[in-house]
Amino acid sequence: MAYLIQFPAGQLSVPVGDVPAMIAKAMDPRDWNFWEGREALFNQLLARVWHRVGLSFSGQLEAAKEVRLILESQNESPLVALLQKLSGHNFYQLYLAGIHTRLLVTAAADGALALLDSAPLSPYPVKRDDFGMMEFRSTDRVKLADLGKHLRPYGVMIDEVGISSGETETPGGKRRVPVDEMRGKIILRVLTAMDLDPENLPAYRSGHSTVKAKIRKQVREVALADFAPDGDLKKFDKAFDRAWSWLIKNERINHPKADC
Repeated sequence: MAYLIQFPAGQLSVPVGDVPAMIAKAMDPRDWNFWEGREALFNQLLARVWHRVGLSFSGQLEAAKEVRLILESQNESPLVALLQKLSGHNFYQLYLAGIHTRLLVTAAADGALALLDSAPLSPYPVKRDDFGMMEFRSTDRVKLADLGKHLRPYGVMIDEVGISSGETETPGGKRRVPVDEMRGKIILRVLTAMDLDPENLPAYRSGHSTVKAKIRKQVREVALADFAPDGDLKKFDKAFDRAWSWLIKNERINHPKADC
């Protein structure tokens, strides 16, 4: 199952510290209304658990119990009273956010995910503090393009509007999304729903791609009107091929030709 995180058009980066909560909400939105207006509380609880949660669990219930036990073990009266208000989904959301905080910190520390400091906006690795801990700073940001690559193996996709180059603006200053890009995004979502990795599609031979044909068929079934409003299949095929070419040109998919 794929989970989608959407960003406003034209946004190119995001504070990396905001990402875990976004992922948790996308993966389990039930009872998320509890956190609305309580973002600071969510982050405070997350800071207490993220470095202690296990990276593997046998189910959602066990993960939620693990987070609750971690928080209860800190034995603070105000905290214990607060925990009575959280549902199982709220504990699980903290677990998801904790896991992805660990994964983000590890990726950044290993150099697999470049962070940007809003001043001076240069990539740098996460460094350990005097206590040996690795934390993100409030100014740390990550490019959406890089974040998308990091999250894809975990079944999370981001709405990549605003990442590509060559964009245009309307008279009001808003970004106008080219039609090939819009259709390319539809193809990416279909790819994810089919459990395919856009960056590792099977190689093709002699100008014929079996996987592309399967994707074309699935897109035609679920989004024909987005490619050919009048239902003309010839128009659909032309529009699909243009969007596919856009994805390759902008390195959103990797579909190599096999060596003969």
